[in-house]
Amino acid sequence: MLSEQLSLFNEAEELAAPKVTEPGLEQITYQRRKRVGKREMDFSGLPVEQVAHELSEKERVCPECGGALPLYRQELARIGVPISRQTMANWIMAAHERWLAEFVQMLRRELPSNEILHADETTLMVLKEPGRKARQRSYVLVYRTSGDTRHPVVLYDYQPSRAGECAGRFLEGLTGLLHTDGYEVCHCKLPPEITVVGCWAHMRRKFTDTLKSLPQELRDRSPAKIGVDYCDKLFRLESGFTEQNLSFQERHQARLEQSKPVAEKFFVWAKTEYEKNPVPKSMFGAALTNAVNQEGWLMNVFLGRAAGAVQQPGGAGCTPLCSGAEELAVIQHAEGR
Repeated sequence: MLSEQLSLFNEAEELAAPKVTEPGLEQITYQRRKRVGKREMDFSGLPVEQVAHELSEKERVCPECGGALPLYRQELARIGVPISRQTMANWIMAAHERWLAEFVQMLRRELPSNEILHADETTLMVLKEPGRKARQRSYVLVYRTSGDTRHPVVLYDYQPSRAGECAGRFLEGLTGLLHTDGYEVCHCKLPPEITVVGCWAHMRRKFTDTLKSLPQELRDRSPAKIGVDYCDKLFRLESGFTEQNLSFQERHQARLEQSKPVAEKFFVWAKTEYEKNPVPKSMFGAALTNAVNQEGWLMNVFLGRAAGAVQQPGGAGCTPLCSGAEELAVIQHAEGR
């Protein structure tokens, strides 16, 4: 899904009908049937007071979604002009076909020209996709440039799976670093020109999940707390480097001198715990297994050219896929909104 990159959902395509005459407005009135056996309350003698609450222009836009509402909600005359969903769907399709499609292709060409990219994905179900069941899991992957880039790019790509070949095809031409989570299949199926940098935040999450499963009074005594503490120390160092406004060269040197020894101690501890852990399939055992298996990719953060990869910013700075999580969970078609 390249030329339709901006069309992540199906609302516009489903509703667009350029040749169909726009429907007129019809006012429907009805008379409520009187309830039997109950006397209607008489409010005719009560005084009537009209209280108007006027919102400013700034308050009329949701800070969470930036006004990015689905068409059925925009149809409700937000600006005092009733416009049908069909008309708005036609506008969206025309704007994409006439102006935005080529712009998306320009972004596609710009993306792999960067040395460092970040990637993450979220799951959803597509109800009407040829050859697939409605309950099968699909993915929307987000790719974005790093914080140092001169021309920031954020692109989304729908795929029926999260196999490494999907990312490889989308990132064709990339010869730098890809900062992503710990999904090993994706790491192993990428072209050799792409160097994967593991995400310490994703790895840390399995240790925090272990702590959350324990009673509050036992968490500080759990060995999982040690794993979290190692990661937090690395993050505090990284925050300090950012506050000092270090250049990439200075950040790389600071990582080698201050952060890398902490990371090496973490893996010595993790491997020791992994060897003696009596319940490898427990949550703590799974956290250790994940950490040990990810060591090579996680340590790539100390490569010289990886100075721009800090924590994976999959959500930060990215345009939201939709205005609500429920809207994203299930969609009708794989293409278009």
